[in-house]
Amino acid sequence: MILRVVLLSLAAAHELRAGVTPVQKVITLLQDMRSTSVTEKKDEEVAFTKFKGWCDHTTTEKQKRVKEAEELMSQLEADIMSAESDVAELTQAMADLDAEMDQYRADMKAATEVREKEHADYEATHKDYTESVDAVSRAVSVLGQQNFDRKQAAALLQEVSSHKFVPIVAKRTFTAFVTTWLKCGSWYASSTRPRRDSFTSAMASFNKST
Repeated sequence: MILRVVLLSLAAAHELRAGVTPVQKVITLLQDMRSTSVTEKKDEEVAFTKFKGWCDHTTTEKQKRVKEAEELMSQLEADIMSAESDVAELTQAMADLDAEMDQYRADMKAATEVREKEHADYEATHKDYTESVDAVSRAVSVLGQQNFDRKQAAALLQEVSSHKFVPIVAKRTFTAFVTTWLKCGSWYASSTRPRRDSFTSAMASFNKST
């Protein structure tokens, strides 16, 4: 702009020397300045329009991105809250499962102890019954002899009675039978009657006593 004014001034000085009046020079200068200003204004309007368009486009794009970012933030916040809720539920579920597992372990331990005790009781009962059956078998073998040993019979009676798993009713029955057999045997041992008759008589006496 300054360069143009200088050039116009030089041109005016040249024209002055050429016989151009000062008024004409001023008018010419003003016209040139006006033309230059109009051209520059149009150039600035075009540049401003382009710049304004760029600003509007950039503003629209930025606003769109800001809106999308805000929506994404809202969605992420909702996802975070949902995830925290899931974590709380899963944590509680894990705690419940741990408690159930502890209860199952305790129940299994208690059941195992019960089974072991039952097994031990069964083994003891089985042993006791086996020994009782053996003692009864030996007692029957002794009592079946014509001249049986009463001390041995009494010992077998005591052995059978000592087994704790033998029912009380069975112990009483066996004791009563052996006692009757001993009483009858003491009389029939000196008798000449057959052993079968003595055993039958003992059974009859036992049945009457019971």
